[in-house]
Amino acid sequence: MKTKLFLLALAFGLMSSTCTPEDLPNENLCECKKVYYELQITGWTNGVSPIWQYVKVGEEQATEMECSSATSEYQQEGSNLFYLIECE
Repeated sequence: MKTKLFLLALAFGLMSSTCTPEDLPNENLCECKKVYYELQITGWTNGVSPIWQYVKVGEEQATEMECSSATSEYQQEGSNLFYLIECE
C-alpha cells in the first residue's frame, strides 16, 4: 500500500513539474499600444512662420507585444495622421 501511495505521489509531482513553453513567462513581452498623433500648427514664430507639433489625438487599447515593437519615429498613416507604438 505504501508503494502505491509513493508511486501516486511521485506521478503527481512529475506532472505538476512539467510545463509547456506557453506556461513559461516571456520576459520580452510588454504592454504596448498604438498612439495616434496629428501634425498641427500650435503657434507662430514672429507672426510669420508656423510652429508644427505632433498632438496626441487617440490611442488603441494596450496589447501584449514584443518590447522591441516600440517605435521611436512617427509613422505616417494618413495625410496628417501619424502613430507611435509605445510600450511599458
